[in-house]
Amino acid sequence: MAARQLEQPIKLETPEPEPLDDDDAPKVIRVTLKGEDLGIFSDRRLTTSESILMKQRTGLTTKQFLEGVGEMDGEAMNALVWLLKHRKGETVDPRKLDFEYGDLHLEREPDPTRRS
Repeated sequence: MAARQLEQPIKLETPEPEPLDDDDAPKVIRVTLKGEDLGIFSDRRLTTSESILMKQRTGLTTKQFLEGVGEMDGEAMNALVWLLKHRKGETVDPRKLDFEYGDLHLEREPDPTRRS
């Protein structure tokens, strides 16, 4: 009698968000939240004063923030939204931000420092 093979179980998985490139090229992204254009973020344009303020407001170091953005980490996404709103003069507490990932849109922008 032949052994009966079990079918592979069906795995229901949430697809991983596609990480931003992990090479040395600048990451330049346009960020939109619930249809509101928050602006453009470039990892090479983050200032030291923004980095210090971000650590004070969120507890994230610059490295944690940048890696977290690439991994779509919730704290980093809140920090990104906070940073772009801060640049527009809006006062927001990054610890109180709460939004659905589906409402956040990140779109790659051409790097203005590179020549075609």
